[in-house]
Amino acid sequence: MNIKRLVGASALLFAITATSANATSVTASGPSAVDIGQQIVIELQGDFVGVGMNGGGLDFTWDDALVSLDSVTLDVPNDPALSCGGASTNTNCPADTSTTTRVAWGTFGSPPVIVSSSDPAGIVMATLTFTALAGGNAAFSMADAGLGWLNEAFSPVATPDFLNTSVTINAGVVPVPAAVWLFGSGLIGLVGMARRKKAA
Repeated sequence: MNIKRLVGASALLFAITATSANATSVTASGPSAVDIGQQIVIELQGDFVGVGMNGGGLDFTWDDALVSLDSVTLDVPNDPALSCGGASTNTNCPADTSTTTRVAWGTFGSPPVIVSSSDPAGIVMATLTFTALAGGNAAFSMADAGLGWLNEAFSPVATPDFLNTSVTINAGVVPVPAAVWLFGSGLIGLVGMARRKKAA
């Protein structure tokens, strides 16, 4: 009898855990490595399969000692008056700082759907372009903006999982100035002359 109860309790716990797991996510995807001066293109890819998305937002952060933000483009249909980033006209969006930008999507039915529940996983929702400034490991991270998230039917849903990324910026080889080579060859010449005098 105790074994049956244990198996039943385990099955119930598994069912509760499975239904509470978040089925939606936003993934930051970019190159693994670049050189100083090159552009870094980060795509925010959404997975809202079976749910859809008609509203939500995140704050995207980076290390301003390593990269600088060049542009933000919203790649899915949105109402510019309710969105943040790209061609947004929403005056309620917070101003960008040197380390953070708000990326948000919104609609009141025009367009009717931002991300459809039938859209595939990995749909590109926004593109952020940066310039690499210095060598190091540039971490890019997302956090919920506290705006709430809406599904395809405009009902509130759980905040998606945010899957962050990082990019290695290669410092490169610093060229040795010509004056150092000239000084080195002159020094070798002086040492050679001193040895000849000593030998003579």
